[in-house]
Formats: sequence, C-alpha cells, structure tokens
Amino acid sequence: MNLRILIVISLILSLSGCLIKEWEDVSGENEFKGIIGTQLKTKVKFVIHGVTTEPNYEEVLHHYSLMEAPGFGGPEVLSREELPIGTKFKLVKVIRCVDCTFKRENIVLELLSNDNYQDAPIAYHYDRFIKMKAEYFE
Repeated sequence: MNLRILIVISLILSLSGCLIKEWEDVSGENEFKGIIGTQLKTKVKFVIHGVTTEPNYEEVLHHYSLMEAPGFGGPEVLSREELPIGTKFKLVKVIRCVDCTFKRENIVLELLSNDNYQDAPIAYHYDRFIKMKAEYFE
C-alpha cells in the first residue's frame, strides 16, 4: 500500500514539470532589487532558443531560452541561433514559477546588441546566473 502511494506521488511530481507554468514578477523583492537594470556582456558563446510550451508542441513562441553553447534540443525548440561573444543584455526583471514543485526563478533579459528577439521574453536560470556570472558575463 505504501509503495503504491509513493509511486503515485512520484508520478505526479514528475508530470508536474510537463505542465504549462505560471510565473510572477518578483523583481521588487530585496534579494533581486540590486540586479535589476544590470548590463551584461557575454564572455562565452551562448545559444538562444525559441521555445513553445504548448502541449502538442504547436509552433507558438512563448519565450526565448538562453543557454551556454552547445545549447539544447527537443520538440519544444522552434528556433536556435548562436550568439557571439560580446553580446550585450540588460537584466529587466526576475520571475518565479508559481506552480512548480520546487523553487525556480529566471532572470528576464533584453538584448541590447540588436533589435532581434523582441517578440517574446528572453529567460535565463537565476541560479545559473548567480553561480556563473563571473565566468560568463562582464
């Protein structure tokens, strides 16, 4: 009986990552106030991915995901482009997942180097940003 309950709970937790997530702006919290408006310049190659969160991977762009090269792939990726070293961004806000099982935060960036990627937010994992800021950004 206990094993069944454990299996059901594990299944629910694993499937919860597949659902469309809701995000809230937490930029005003003390932890994040000091980084809003920060300008960043990449020191390594990044890849920007156009991502859909539609259940059937319909070609509806929801956001761009920024990741260090080589990036990632999958049916949710609608587009992919390498960004050169020296690409400039501005950190415009921090968002937190409201319905995720575990705490998850992203920074939202504005591309300053050109006018591309204005049609959806550009997201990067907050935890990764904090850990790797010195290595990846100036």
